[in-house]
Amino acid sequence: MKSLFQDNEVLVLDGAMGTQLIDRGLGKGQSSFIWNAEHADTILDIHRSYASVGANCLTTNTFSGSPIMLDRCGIGHRFVVLNRLAVELARDAGGKGCKVLGDIGPCGDFIEPYGELPEADLESSVQTQADVLADAGVDGFIVETMADPNEMRIAVSALKDFGLPIIASFTYEPTALGMKTMMGGSPTEASRIAIEAGASAIGANCGTSLNLEDYLKLAQELLAVANGLPVLLQPNAGTPVKTEDGGFHYAVQPDAFGAWASAAVAAGVKIVGGCCGTTPAHIAAVATAVRNK
Repeated sequence: MKSLFQDNEVLVLDGAMGTQLIDRGLGKGQSSFIWNAEHADTILDIHRSYASVGANCLTTNTFSGSPIMLDRCGIGHRFVVLNRLAVELARDAGGKGCKVLGDIGPCGDFIEPYGELPEADLESSVQTQADVLADAGVDGFIVETMADPNEMRIAVSALKDFGLPIIASFTYEPTALGMKTMMGGSPTEASRIAIEAGASAIGANCGTSLNLEDYLKLAQELLAVANGLPVLLQPNAGTPVKTEDGGFHYAVQPDAFGAWASAAVAAGVKIVGGCCGTTPAHIAAVATAVRNK
């Protein structure tokens, strides 16, 4: 299997795509995925802004690009074109200096027996999207913001045959019993399921109620269960606070985010980036922290 790493390298991933698009005019309820075609220059500019400040791994704008999600939105007929464009835009922006990860997000539904979606349909959807992303030239996959360990298991299993690295990232929230996914899985339990399914790296992203200190605690649990596999962390820029105009404000500033990244790398985290609310300035601070370590 190919590797995303060289020697003891720490990968610096990019930051948010969705909140960056909202800042550039993406309206409520609009599909960010369509912007790969209709506002390609904007997507390219966001990718370039991350690459220019030190990100060496860019994530395709395909989080909501599965056949299941697109059929639900009525744009399934644009599936292949939009996924290919997403890879081309990330590749063009990063050039030879950046790896490109094909982003696969949750299906947006519950799998049987908790919902009506058959496992076989989810597996087919993931494989179909991965076919296009792999053919377009991604260096690996990131399955992110997952709340259901069973969905992660199906997705990772569906990706194994492509022979590319697979990062499996869950979203956690604090509970009285510690960090849990929405479906009740602990970081140890959820990560073990992902590893057994074939993940090359495990991690956590988003988590609207988690602060940066929570992520450092989470790192310890993930590093313990990873058993030598790389660990990824991509926090939000703090807990989102609703503003008067209906938007959201993220309070964590780049310098604080960079200090957090320095502590995460010192703890042993190998892949560091940002999720909702992070900007190129946040990723610049991460890149500086990584260089200094």
